[in-house]
Amino acid sequence: TGVRAVPEWEMRLEEEAMRLGLVVCDVMLLPSSIAALQLVDCTIFADQSVMQRIRNIAAKTYELPRADLTAFPTFECGTTAHTCALFLAMLAIVFNLALFPGFLSYRLGLAFLEEKMLDEHFQRAYGDFYMMYEKKYWWWHAVVLVRRIMFVLTATLLSSIGYFQVLVAIVVSASSI
Repeated sequence: TGVRAVPEWEMRLEEEAMRLGLVVCDVMLLPSSIAALQLVDCTIFADQSVMQRIRNIAAKTYELPRADLTAFPTFECGTTAHTCALFLAMLAIVFNLALFPGFLSYRLGLAFLEEKMLDEHFQRAYGDFYMMYEKKYWWWHAVVLVRRIMFVLTATLLSSIGYFQVLVAIVVSASSI
């Protein structure tokens, strides 16, 4: 008593919903991470006289220079809208860079240890992330996710240092071979 049998259609619906959610997260990892990281990089637009007054300790009053987002120059930094967008961006960064890869690695690792990777229900929900590899390389999609994350971080955080950005991208590519 108390435990009801889950109908097959309901189980298939749950598995397909899980699969769809994971695939959407996997596909949206790069664009959402790039957009979120671009909300962090502010550029100060000020002339030299304003910057000199800021540096001058004796100055009692000075006008603050305007800081705009580098990726979206019409979006001013430090405003309420920027703070709200930055909060949402931080949530997206934490989800994309830690929670999603961690959850996927945990579920695949647990299934490998419990030998459930050949289970039809598990394959329906998570098969897109390990079925293309040999069984002993079930973890390779985690390497692919880390490589994508490193490319995103390289592209956004090192955007002003072109040669170094290329060098880091080559190192990331070579290390995942």
